[in-house]
Amino acid sequence: ELENTIKNLPYIFDCKCKFNQTASSVTYDGYTIPPYNLAIFYSGMTRNELAEIVASKTFFPTLESVNSVKVYYKNEVFTNGQYEVNLIPFKELLFSVKIVWEVNKQYADTESAKAKVRTILNKVFAGTTHKDYIKEDDIYNTIETIDITGISILGIDLLYNNRTVNYISVPVSRIPKIATVSFEESEVNV
Repeated sequence: ELENTIKNLPYIFDCKCKFNQTASSVTYDGYTIPPYNLAIFYSGMTRNELAEIVASKTFFPTLESVNSVKVYYKNEVFTNGQYEVNLIPFKELLFSVKIVWEVNKQYADTESAKAKVRTILNKVFAGTTHKDYIKEDDIYNTIETIDITGISILGIDLLYNNRTVNYISVPVSRIPKIATVSFEESEVNV
């Protein structure tokens, strides 16, 4: 509920929360979350209004990290007259894509088609919103939305950590962003 409330704010692109409901510290994607603490990951802008929203949903402490941003809900009911909330910007999860395609030179300009594909992929996977998984289908379906005549996609390779993978599992503390898009072409003979 808190996640969705924050996500729906006009100045927030995305938000994910990770709550440690145990009596021991847990480590998640390089963050050590103390017992009964909430880690709030976000992309977008921060405003003090966020602290009031968090306070309206929970009074658990929020995880402070090296790069967290503090926002405050000022109210005399709190010690020191305010409730502090730490918001942690998402880290980027960089991945690359290799597209294997067939190009019919009679109908398609290869360089123009490459530019269109890079533009749409960089827009959709711009590193502003979280996705739990990145799959080959996500890339294929995104490219299909631009309907380029003379191009047939034969295969898509996802590259992550210098390996070709079938999918990428994205931790809640990260947002996926395309680092590079490369192409392997097969020309159609007419």
